[in-house]
Amino acid sequence: RYFLQHELVPFFNMQEDTGVVVSGSTVLQFFTGCQWESDLDLYVLLSGCRSAGMFILSCNYRFFPGSDQDSDFTVAMDDVFISSVAIGAPSDYDARGIVTVFNFKRGNKTIQLVACRSSIVEVILGFHSTCVMNFATRDYAISLFPFASLVSQVSLVNTAAEIDASKALTKYTGRGWSMLTVPGCTEFLTIGSELGQNVRFPGD
Repeated sequence: RYFLQHELVPFFNMQEDTGVVVSGSTVLQFFTGCQWESDLDLYVLLSGCRSAGMFILSCNYRFFPGSDQDSDFTVAMDDVFISSVAIGAPSDYDARGIVTVFNFKRGNKTIQLVACRSSIVEVILGFHSTCVMNFATRDYAISLFPFASLVSQVSLVNTAAEIDASKALTKYTGRGWSMLTVPGCTEFLTIGSELGQNVRFPGD
């Protein structure tokens, strides 16, 4: 949907080279088979952000700068390194481990390239609720709460998130997910429950 057929293999190669991770509603659509109008959200550590952005531009996407970004992507990228790394300037996204977001458009398609400070998984764990805590690498697609998200269609709200997620929660409620502010007694007390008081491990 976001890349032409001949762009897919180069995209996967770019993912492998830069560590880009796909997340957001695109991965949830992959798991469920549902389709909604949505942007493609790409998460990458700051060190791989320039290469990822240049690849997106090479696919005839145009960079649409935010109000505080230079109109030239390479200059905007340089500014991020100066302000966020060298100086440590505050950012609206600091609380979630995000340095900044770069927007690219081609026709009616939008790609958001999200530059992460130190850990992509930390950012994903800061999402508004568990149903969107999914991601895809070059070789794997991973759901952190597969039974709750894909079978029961319940989503535990992340009360630790430091952003107003009311619109997002309403959107996913409309898409069929029941939002929980606390897990039910059964989910919380059952051994092995994804929403219980358990230590989680990859592959459980």
